[in-house]
Amino acid sequence: MKYPVALATALFAAGAGAAQDTPSLADCAQLAEDGARLACYDSLAGRRPITLPAPEKVSSAQPPPAATGPASIAVASGEAGFVSPRLKQEEKNVNNRFVIIPHRRNYLLPVTYNTNPNEEAWAQMHPGNGMDQVEAKFQISFKAIVWQDILGTDMNLWGGYTQENWWQLYNTDASSPFRETDYQPELILSIPNDWHFLGVHNTRLDISLNHQSNGASEPESRSWNRAIASALFEHRNFSL
Repeated sequence: MKYPVALATALFAAGAGAAQDTPSLADCAQLAEDGARLACYDSLAGRRPITLPAPEKVSSAQPPPAATGPASIAVASGEAGFVSPRLKQEEKNVNNRFVIIPHRRNYLLPVTYNTNPNEEAWAQMHPGNGMDQVEAKFQISFKAIVWQDILGTDMNLWGGYTQENWWQLYNTDASSPFRETDYQPELILSIPNDWHFLGVHNTRLDISLNHQSNGASEPESRSWNRAIASALFEHRNFSL
């Protein structure tokens, strides 16, 4: 602002030759204009006025620099999808002890109806008590990082756990037991990919080793081990 600087110069120009012309704090306080009053105080304190540079004008025709990398390329081409950003967010939270990262679906069904329950297996475990066809069912599933950025690459190794429960919640005669519980630990190798096919973007490949069992001993024991391969295809709000 030129006005405060000029006014301060006028107030203090004679100060070098005559001490009686130097303004006092009272003189500065009587100045009505804020800029002039501030300049007056600064001069009394021996502080040089600071001239701020004018803000740089940014042309609307020049957009800000664009981000680089596979994610930005996918956004620019309209193929970002909505699964890949979620997976990137999961990777950012792998070391956050207050975050539980979901894996498969987590749900609670307060009421389910089984049209063809395994009554023979139930009778062996609960003799004398009938089984209700109406029960509750729920599943909990989460995962945690085991090895992130394997050997300096973008590949990640995850450990997952899923537990599925069938609960005879309303069978009070049998003390509301869990009719069946399945345990499913697994290891998942997640590999980012950048393959295009017919306008669809293949963004990820997963290879997992999966074990699923009911945790029981013989003769009720049952389990299986699987090697599972999967691929994620995305295009805007479509994912497969």
